[in-house]
Amino acid sequence: MSAELSRRAGHYAAAVAERLLEADLPVTGIQSCGPWRDTDGEYLDVEAAISFTQAFQDQHGGGDCGLHWAATSGWCLYTADKEDRYLSGVRWPGAGLLPEPRIVTAFVDAFRLDPAGAGTSEQPPSYRQEGHDFPTLLESLAPYLPAQPYLFEEPQIRFADCTDAPTKTACTGHSSPAPPTP
Repeated sequence: MSAELSRRAGHYAAAVAERLLEADLPVTGIQSCGPWRDTDGEYLDVEAAISFTQAFQDQHGGGDCGLHWAATSGWCLYTADKEDRYLSGVRWPGAGLLPEPRIVTAFVDAFRLDPAGAGTSEQPPSYRQEGHDFPTLLESLAPYLPAQPYLFEEPQIRFADCTDAPTKTACTGHSSPAPPTP
């Protein structure tokens, strides 16, 4: 189940990255992982990440800057100063565990215009208990899987195909339909 959770989280990140690219935001990569234990034995839940160009990072403190999705708290945009090895700024959009890609894109656009005014820097929200209810999470991520014939394609290939496309709209062949609105 861990591998499938990682794959589906990766496709969700790829769907968000596709929207970011369509909005001319400088995305360079995606990654995801399923639940696992690190070398210290600490349990980590399902996660995904989207990275930006160095120029984007330089505009926002000069250190590491990117989007991180946790299966407990949703998306956050993090920044770190050049001198700071730790995160010096985290902004949460507060849009739920799985906001539609267009909502994440609007959040990043708002951050570019006004970093301090985008989202909130308060404690991370909690939408799901860590390590629990994986079948529901799998089902919730399913709408972001690509349609046939790409259903079994890896998320990184989907992202690479999108970034290699002559136009940003060429990646929409891999895009999943929008999840149903509650």
